[in-house]
Amino acid sequence: MPRFESPFTQREPTFGLALGGGAVFGIAHLGVLKALEEHGLRPTHITGTSIGAIMASLYAFGHTPEGIREACSGLDWWHLSSFGWSKYGIMNNAAMGDFVRHHIGDRDFSGSPYPMAFIATDLARRTKVVLDKGDVAEAAMISACVPGLYSPIEREDQLLVDGGLVENVPISPFKQWGVDFVMGVDLNGSTRRRVPGGYFDALVTAFDIAIDSHTQTQLAEADYVLALDLADYDRTDPEQSQALFDEGYNACQNAIDTIRRRRAAQAPGLLKQLRRGLGRSAPWLQAGSSGA
Repeated sequence: MPRFESPFTQREPTFGLALGGGAVFGIAHLGVLKALEEHGLRPTHITGTSIGAIMASLYAFGHTPEGIREACSGLDWWHLSSFGWSKYGIMNNAAMGDFVRHHIGDRDFSGSPYPMAFIATDLARRTKVVLDKGDVAEAAMISACVPGLYSPIEREDQLLVDGGLVENVPISPFKQWGVDFVMGVDLNGSTRRRVPGGYFDALVTAFDIAIDSHTQTQLAEADYVLALDLADYDRTDPEQSQALFDEGYNACQNAIDTIRRRRAAQAPGLLKQLRRGLGRSAPWLQAGSSGA
């Protein structure tokens, strides 16, 4: 029998954290997670695109931010790339999936301690694909399959590549989950002049410029966006891992009071709690109030 939740019971707002794409800049996500942990602000739901999906995978299955940084510090993007011929190219990112699997094992989304989802793009249909079922390591690999660098991944009738093409900071899944407070972490928050450090850096920078307009539109749906200025760093240099970690940590520490206020403002009010509580035992209430 459905359990009735009293609308007068106080509870913390649920907290959705969206980790955006940005190649090696993703190390900064770990500093953000560390700062949030220190203030007791752990996400109850998490999403990721591209490198954000890889970081979310490792974090969800028990690795600390510092431990993940250490695991990534000796890797560059080429260590996570493999040569493999297909009609779409000569390189693939299977090694990314192997890296995630090495650290978390064969894990399914159903085994995550909280709801988790990654974003990919179906090139054949030109649509967004939400990855929230099945093998976590494979999903993270798919979400980080940068088009133009890696061959698309064929799965059933889909041709899948990096989710950054459609949603680089994945806010949309939180609407489906009914999350109270949504925070996005944008690794591409700088507007300062920055010269790419090489081929891959130039490719990903061009990719980010192409998607920036719709990324900003999508970020407007978040309750708070932590936009990081990482213009002084190279997207491909793992030797910067500690500095990138510190950038994320310091930015989040500086914003922590604002994050707390925004989160508190999204605490469910009496009417919202009443609908949720009664809705579990009276589905007709939610259906009848959909236009409210």
